[in-house]
Amino acid sequence: IEMGGRFGGNITAVSSCQDCHMPDGTGRGCNRNSRPIRDNLPTHQFNGGNTWIVQAVRNLYPDDGETGLSDASVAASIAKTVQMLEAASDLELWQDENELYARVINMGGHKLPSGYPEGRRVWVNVRFYDAGDQLVGEHGAYDPVTATLDTASTVVYETKIGVDAAISGISGVPVGPSFHMALNNVVYKDSRIPPMGFTNAGFEAVQAAPVGHSYDDGPYWDASEYPIPSGAVRADVRVYYQLASKEYIEFLRDENVTDNSGQIIYDQWVATGRSAPVEMDYMTIAFETSGGCNPADLVEPFGVLDLLDINAFITGFVAQDPISDLNGDGVFDLVDINVFITSFLAGCP
Repeated sequence: IEMGGRFGGNITAVSSCQDCHMPDGTGRGCNRNSRPIRDNLPTHQFNGGNTWIVQAVRNLYPDDGETGLSDASVAASIAKTVQMLEAASDLELWQDENELYARVINMGGHKLPSGYPEGRRVWVNVRFYDAGDQLVGEHGAYDPVTATLDTASTVVYETKIGVDAAISGISGVPVGPSFHMALNNVVYKDSRIPPMGFTNAGFEAVQAAPVGHSYDDGPYWDASEYPIPSGAVRADVRVYYQLASKEYIEFLRDENVTDNSGQIIYDQWVATGRSAPVEMDYMTIAFETSGGCNPADLVEPFGVLDLLDINAFITGFVAQDPISDLNGDGVFDLVDINVFITSFLAGCP
């Protein structure tokens, strides 16, 4: 497939794992100057999506002679990994009336995300801003302090595997998704974005069909939609990749009872930033709107905050109409009321 050099190296048309993960460079095949210069020498780096384990290894084994690592080589490896992740997807945005659509395009040769499935995930983060550059709504919020992701408000591309009733009866592990890799025998969710050339029949034939998420034959992308909150004039949208979720790392810590290995990996996870999400894509979009001056300016005449806006908010709130979901999270609660009151009292510019 012609990729235009997206993943680096001398080959622009790729067809193997090595073409992307070990891109061909120019040089000699050995350290003898008498050998010819070649343009098809694979670089032996094979970076994927792991941005923190190499730093954890460096922390635990600081002796360069023991691992061959150095601060410089670790930093270079992480930089190459980030570059690989940035090249692995593209993002497109568009507005359709009061909805924002975000399309994530898989530019890799396998599902997105791929590799060891437990703990890995990709998600869409959407942040809506009003004319005063104030945040008026967010989907897929991530707290870097607690490593907690709001999965309910956005799409998360991931795999969840677990055990069925038969394995549960033997092992005592509850039926459903689990992190017990050696016991897991059922795929409960596989919403990962398929690669170019995807067909449902082809992937089903090799036991790799989507589960809990449908894809048509052909497309190697997925689109999700988000209601535009009242008063929003733009949105910043990011696609994030995370190697190891909080839930997975805590499982390793808590289930390891034979030694302290689980605690060690947990401590390194914390020390290296809790598997900080990597930004794969970023785009901003300005909305076409003839609406109000801020989130409280709900109905005509726009530019004036009056009793009509109050009535519209109350009526919409009681009916659970999206017009009153001022932070766009799909929930009608005190947050929306506070946004309305604050915006109403602030007035129009």
